Amino acid sequence: MNSFDARQRMVACAKDGDRIVHVVEPKPKTIWGGLGNRSGLHSYAYTLIREKWEKSGARFEKKIDKILKPGEKFQIQQFQNINRDRGKWVPVRTFVID
Repeated sequence: MNSFDARQRMVACAKDGDRIVHVVEPKPKTIWGGLGNRSGLHSYAYTLIREKWEKSGARFEKKIDKILKPGEKFQIQQFQNINRDRGKWVPVRTFVID
């Protein structure tokens, strides 16, 4: 995936509350934390995501501009509930920059 398409996808997913992970050795680094367990938040979850984006979205965009280089690997993760109180981050998409 080219860097322009990757950047657009990462920004869109971050605005939706997903987690963005830069897969580097020896340990992957989370570059956007997302919004995890949304149980019981209902429509307030969207308000929280929007407020988080307004607060630090510009900083996130600057960060991804610096690290979008050919050969870099990124992963988009969504939070999946196991029950109302627990859940886990599940990889939805992994891509490498061309």
